[in-house]
Amino acid sequence: MKFCYLPQTVREVPLGYRFTLYSHGPFDSSVLSDLSTAETLCAVQSSLTFYSGSYGYQISKGESSDSVLRNGSSFLENYRRDIDW
Repeated sequence: MKFCYLPQTVREVPLGYRFTLYSHGPFDSSVLSDLSTAETLCAVQSSLTFYSGSYGYQISKGESSDSVLRNGSSFLENYRRDIDW
């Protein structure tokens, strides 16, 4: 969530999310919906990762990530410095 919140809020990358304050930080259910769509398109893949006392998700490139990146190349190039930040 914060990987979307910070570029949008601090660097003004127009991601289009409407974050609200949640108990663990910023939240917008659209981020989860977009992530689910990306997973369905095989652009990303996620796996459950266990840590001592907790768990989280590891998100990595999927089989079709190159195709998705090509489709968004114009946006990515326009905001490359902000995204890399």
